[in-house]
Amino acid sequence: MEPAPLQPGAFFRYWVAKEALLKGQGVGLRFPIDEFEVQFDEHGLSARIRIRKPSRLSDDWTVKMLPVEAGWAGALAVRGSHWTLRLENAHGAPECGAAM
Repeated sequence: MEPAPLQPGAFFRYWVAKEALLKGQGVGLRFPIDEFEVQFDEHGLSARIRIRKPSRLSDDWTVKMLPVEAGWAGALAVRGSHWTLRLENAHGAPECGAAM
């Protein structure tokens, strides 16, 4: 279990990761979120999906956390695992440190 000060941040990190997966697969938020789990890497920036029961979800998706301001959480889910996230500013230049 995580220390008490980290629990709210961890909750929202898992929540947005699960929400991104459900929306990405077109399932919607009515799907029971306890039927699958998100398994983050050691840095907490990327996650794989583990499905607990046979369902209409596909487990070949990867979730990556978005670089956002402190106190916020954002995630992107995409099918496959061989993709990278590259953010650009309004002028088309890469954001410093935004590549995952």
